[in-house]
Amino acid sequence: MSLDKDYCCEDRSEVQEWTQIKVTVPLEHLDALIAVMSMISNQLQIEDYSDIDLKSCYGDLIDESILNADKTIASVSVYRPGNSPCSDELAFLREHMAIAGIVDVATVSLNGVNEEDWANAWKAYYKPLHIGKRMVIVPAWEKYDEQPGEIVVRMDPGMA
Repeated sequence: MSLDKDYCCEDRSEVQEWTQIKVTVPLEHLDALIAVMSMISNQLQIEDYSDIDLKSCYGDLIDESILNADKTIASVSVYRPGNSPCSDELAFLREHMAIAGIVDVATVSLNGVNEEDWANAWKAYYKPLHIGKRMVIVPAWEKYDEQPGEIVVRMDPGMA
């Protein structure tokens, strides 16, 4: 029995360098872009900040770059092993974005990404958080100068 590669997960544990193929479009074209990008990979990274509502979430927990992001655009990314060329994927994208009528409004970029960067990147979003007047939750890796009367709880959330 032969397995269809499109439906099998490949073991990429040895891959350390990746190429991000990122396409950005005006928000109204996001669904068409997702449809095209999903023909390349079903593992998409979608950046759409249009629905961030500070009335229903804590602004302190959202990175400032996300709060200030342009909410009229959205991006979809796929990742390819860094040692393989992306020319076939780029040609496929241009052809199918043209068919979908979004090629003229899309911006395509290629970025090199080191897998080691991902291992600790999440830590950038965890900062000391004041709870009430006295308690402060501080990530274990953050430097924090305790103020008199504060109760400091140091935490390392890891995979939690």
